[in-house]
Amino acid sequence: MRSISGYWWRWLTVTGLAFGGTWVLMAAFDVGVRPGRLLLLIAVVMAVLALANISVIGDGPDWSVDSIQSVTPPGQDTRLGMYTRVISGHLDARQLDPALRDRFADLADRLLHQRHGIGLHDPGATHLLGEEVAAILTGPPRRLSRAEIDRCVTTIEEL
Repeated sequence: MRSISGYWWRWLTVTGLAFGGTWVLMAAFDVGVRPGRLLLLIAVVMAVLALANISVIGDGPDWSVDSIQSVTPPGQDTRLGMYTRVISGHLDARQLDPALRDRFADLADRLLHQRHGIGLHDPGATHLLGEEVAAILTGPPRRLSRAEIDRCVTTIEEL
């Protein structure tokens, strides 16, 4: 409350100074001064400036949301939680989403590069992954069954 009243006192002071300064200028140039109309004009201009100032610097509502719950349960790896959401999203989705196949392909490609020095599209990768998993990871996106997801995960883990 103190800052608001201080703001309005400053506003009144600046309005008075603007009125006095304008009056002095008009008197110096020998212009007929009508104090009532001049005060009204200065007050309106200063009120508009004050409203613009308040709308720009005013304390509006705080729209930030602070989550007190973590995305994953305590003790669970965040990457594991992300993969769990991707798999459940793939199984529950109405439309085909290639995100699961792409994540499996990226993970397999990185492991093949790290451990065997070959890429996912190299001929040796088919031997390491097996025909079925290699076809899933390099072929067009399709809906995977639970058994195919399990085979992909198991094969990638065994790399």
